[in-house]
Amino acid sequence: MPARIDDVGPGLVRRPRGLRLDVLRACALLLAVLAGGPGAWAQLPGAPTGPAAPVADATAQLQAAREALALELTAVRAETAAAEAAGDAAQAAHLGKVVEALEGVDRQLEAHQAALAQGVDLRGEAALLAERKQQGSHLAGLTPDLDTYDGLLDERDGLDQQLDAATLVEQVAGDKLSLAKADVDERAAAVNLARQAVENNGDPTRTLALRRDLRLKELALRRAAAEAARRQVERDNTAADRANAEAQLALVLESIDTVVVALVVDADAIDARIAALEGRRAELEMLRGSAEFDKNIAEAKAKNLSERSDEGGEDPLMAERILGLKRDLERQEQRLAFLDAENQRIDADIEAWKRRDDVLSAGLGAEKLAELRSLEQSYVTLARTDISVLGKVLATLRTKQDGVRQALEAAVEPDMQAALRLRQSALVAHVALVEQEIGRIQSSLKLHQRLLDEIESKIRASPLAEAWAHTREALRGVWGFSLYTVTSADGTRYPVTFGKVVNALLVFVVGLILARMLARWLAARVFPRFHLDAAASATYRTLVFYFLLLTVFLSVLRIMDIPLTAFTVLGGALAIGVGFGSQNLVNNFISGLILMAERPIRIGDLIEVDGTYGIVESIGARSTTVLTSDNTNMVIPNSSFLENNVVNWTLSNDVIRTKVAVGVAYGSPTRDVDRLLYRAVEEHGKILKMPAPQVIFEDFGDNALIFDVYFWIRARTVMERRRVQSDVRFRIDNLFREAGITIAFPQRDVHLDGLSPLEVRMLPPEDDDGDEAPAVSRRGAVPPS
Repeated sequence: MPARIDDVGPGLVRRPRGLRLDVLRACALLLAVLAGGPGAWAQLPGAPTGPAAPVADATAQLQAAREALALELTAVRAETAAAEAAGDAAQAAHLGKVVEALEGVDRQLEAHQAALAQGVDLRGEAALLAERKQQGSHLAGLTPDLDTYDGLLDERDGLDQQLDAATLVEQVAGDKLSLAKADVDERAAAVNLARQAVENNGDPTRTLALRRDLRLKELALRRAAAEAARRQVERDNTAADRANAEAQLALVLESIDTVVVALVVDADAIDARIAALEGRRAELEMLRGSAEFDKNIAEAKAKNLSERSDEGGEDPLMAERILGLKRDLERQEQRLAFLDAENQRIDADIEAWKRRDDVLSAGLGAEKLAELRSLEQSYVTLARTDISVLGKVLATLRTKQDGVRQALEAAVEPDMQAALRLRQSALVAHVALVEQEIGRIQSSLKLHQRLLDEIESKIRASPLAEAWAHTREALRGVWGFSLYTVTSADGTRYPVTFGKVVNALLVFVVGLILARMLARWLAARVFPRFHLDAAASATYRTLVFYFLLLTVFLSVLRIMDIPLTAFTVLGGALAIGVGFGSQNLVNNFISGLILMAERPIRIGDLIEVDGTYGIVESIGARSTTVLTSDNTNMVIPNSSFLENNVVNWTLSNDVIRTKVAVGVAYGSPTRDVDRLLYRAVEEHGKILKMPAPQVIFEDFGDNALIFDVYFWIRARTVMERRRVQSDVRFRIDNLFREAGITIAFPQRDVHLDGLSPLEVRMLPPEDDDGDEAPAVSRRGAVPPS
């Protein structure tokens, strides 16, 4: 019978009967290597050193791990069946969770195998691309004609899109890898906590539940490690895919450069393209006649149905039918508009092919090239605007499609369903029409964008240096126009120009935004890597922001060529006036900077100010906000923390020592008292084992034997410490009652001397003359002396 999963010790992995130890070790070693990344292969004994060896070895070990996992799954499933047969529902449910966890590990290993296979294919593709580049086979058979040139340009555009997509995929894969690694760290911490709970458990009734929890957390860690290893390979694959796209793009660009040098534009090729456009124009004439006929029919149907609706009153079914016909009419009208727009685009495309022939063949002058560039830029801008507008129309139509689909799902009557289907079909056709129009505009845009690129390439190679020099000189005159002049203390004059002001404003605005973003990014991403808590991150974020803001201000002065000495006179007068009026403000501001730098208090610290306890919520430029235990906010000037005594209970850490004092009656067994006090604090879950608690026999008091028990706890608030002390006192009282030990209370002992007779005297009060009355005793009257 296989061993029960709960019969293992803390921190051990169960080994089902029949599962070889060497296979388990290989599986565990594989998971450790996979979690450690590619560099961890060197840690394997006898690890292969060839470039393909790690992949082959990883594939083999993954297969071995899956086989071992299959055996483990078989054993656990058998144990589950046995538990179900025995009627142990809790054990069967627990083993069901174990099976699910093991299956999750197997899925990750299977995906890892697929990723490794994909990586092999990508490396093979990279080797082929490198071989093509080395041998120059990509340049063989290239003919310097327009068809070859346009085909290479199309391939270049496609590879540009592929490269952008590959870069985005690589970024996403990197983010997933980071999340997977963080998950591994989190689950490893959970396993450590669960293992400590098993080791520190003193309640036998909780042992089974704690070990089950530990087992599930260990399996979750195995799955997370396997996923992190798979994400690492997938991220490497995306990087390889991007590199292959870059290599392929480099080959295509080299081919384009080779073809361009000897490019010969055949007039017949241009004529063939123009003839194809003219044929499309003739086709549009026929399509337009058909569209007008369909529009008239749709208009007549909508008008007829509207008249019938007016005669019959309001009818939801009739309204839906009318709406469907109106949608169809809108589509027919837009179809006509699209046909007219395409006819105009054909004229522009024919003109573009003629211009392209001139640009590629003839030596056009700079003035003509500039004119053509302006025309093509206008067309490209309008085409992109049309695509943007049609994109919004398409989004609106799809939203309407969703609404009709929902209404169709909710409709019950067949007639209403038929009417909704009519409107749905009209919307579907309308969406297809708009998508088709967007595609045609994009095709025309590609032609004109290509022509624009070729024009700009010619312009860059043409002798326009003189014209550009005149333009640049005019711009420099505007840019250097002096607005005013700043005179420094030594008499030096610094002109402030229009260009300096614009640059200074841009630098200040951009610098302010970047300073805030960088400070937040450092607090969110960088500071946690140095194990800084939230309080430290907030402090350093504020200091970094102030430093960056000062740097931006100095950069602005530098851009405007204004030295700091220019502010000497103004700064002196300003300092005198501000100094008298804002002493406390500046004092608190400087104190706030000192608090952030020295950090005697931090956000989240528990402090004591004048007998009041509170948690530091924020440290501002002037004051610090403290949340008291009564849930009230106390605003304290920053200078108070430097001038007065402040107790910070959590400055170095949140571990503090406290004590509970107790007095027992004289004659109590002191060793038993010592043992019970130790027991009271050791049984409390929030009292730390290290440093160990201590019991001190403090003193022989007037009324009791005084004992102090000292112990350490983690506490961020005063109430936490007092609650633990209260729990310990309750436990001490219970333990002492069970042991018969009396907790002392204030008392006085009177000792009488019984060796001689006891004399009792009664002394009367003094009489009016001040003489005492005679005393009376047990032996008779005592005469006055």
